[in-house]
Amino acid sequence: VKRRPTRRRLRVTVAGVTLVDTDDTVIVFETALAPRLYVAPHLVRTDLLSATQTETYCNYKGFATYWAAAIGETLVTDVAWSYADPLPESLPIKDYLSFDPERAEVIAELPSA
Repeated sequence: VKRRPTRRRLRVTVAGVTLVDTDDTVIVFETALAPRLYVAPHLVRTDLLSATQTETYCNYKGFATYWAAAIGETLVTDVAWSYADPLPESLPIKDYLSFDPERAEVIAELPSA
């Protein structure tokens, strides 16, 4: 896993409400996975998020907590994930959130493949 601070813009919208719009991001590169942008929670509308029961494990980052977005009558489960207690090599993204482009409108400036 390689990660670095970046000025790549990330904008995330659910049901017409913007959850994130910043260029203060961290980009994470993992073997065999597309690069992902992570953002600090203070830059996210966390008032619209709640933890779900979903949990996954990554050998490089540890256990992920997943988040649902509640916008009016719209509930989108597992729209984002974060690592509350990451493995030592992933401490720079502790509590940062990344968003699933299949569950939200995610506009991310990522490097070309």
